[in-house]
Amino acid sequence: MSKKNNARLAIAQLPDRIVPTVASFSNGVLFVQGDNAGNDISVAADASGNINVTDHGAAVTIAGSTTATTTNVKLVVEVAGTGKNNTLSTAASLGAIADTLIGNGSGTMTFSPLNNAPSTAFGSQNVHAHNVFNDNPGGKDVFFGGAGDNLFDWQPGTGTDTYVGAGRSNTVLVVGNNNGLAENDTLQADGSGGATYTRNNLVPFVLNTTGIQNWIIQPSSATGNVVTIGDLTGTPTKNVEVDTTQGTVNASAQNNPNVELIVNGPRNTVTEGAGETILHRKIPK
Repeated sequence: MSKKNNARLAIAQLPDRIVPTVASFSNGVLFVQGDNAGNDISVAADASGNINVTDHGAAVTIAGSTTATTTNVKLVVEVAGTGKNNTLSTAASLGAIADTLIGNGSGTMTFSPLNNAPSTAFGSQNVHAHNVFNDNPGGKDVFFGGAGDNLFDWQPGTGTDTYVGAGRSNTVLVVGNNNGLAENDTLQADGSGGATYTRNNLVPFVLNTTGIQNWIIQPSSATGNVVTIGDLTGTPTKNVEVDTTQGTVNASAQNNPNVELIVNGPRNTVTEGAGETILHRKIPK
């Protein structure tokens, strides 16, 4: 009588292995792939024009047969790992080198391009991520929101940009000039389902947007700011907040009853539109 061999194959589960952040340079493209431990990746150039990559301040070796410099690098591509709380950034020392930043992971996903060239950024597709897009001083940025919450932060001097809100919540923050000069700003539908924000005086610029529900407009600290809210019918806009100490907010042409207007500040002249209007004397800190 034969005996059957009842031995079974056992598979031992190995612990997760974290592959370190890596970088490579070839054909004009500097590519950086973050590890899965949560990244703080920065690409910068030294005084001699040699480009270096760091993650949490630690140097990352750039693989390739040629040294990466501000002369031969034409594009920087950074990809975050799947960890929590990632930051992708480029330094002003890169000058006019363009960059593409690709988000990943959960927690806060921060994009900080400081190079003086157009930037393209894609938010994390993790629904639990909060994507923060900081504008590039060079302008002409194109930012695509991720699957979670998205904040598009426009700061003074960053020029005309395009924002595509793709997540469950999409907010644009516009911060006015810091020269104490009154602004004339307009927010209105673009006729194609999106909204356009325009500064009409000083240094004019335009923000072309789609898929944005919330706007926070903070003109300069000067008196005499004029913010005009045009008709936002046909856009996904839900809230428009204007923070100004003493100015004029005119929403008389705003015919979408689903848009709530919030005006914060002690001495403003406000003309209401079709939606609800809420007035606060204090500007949020």
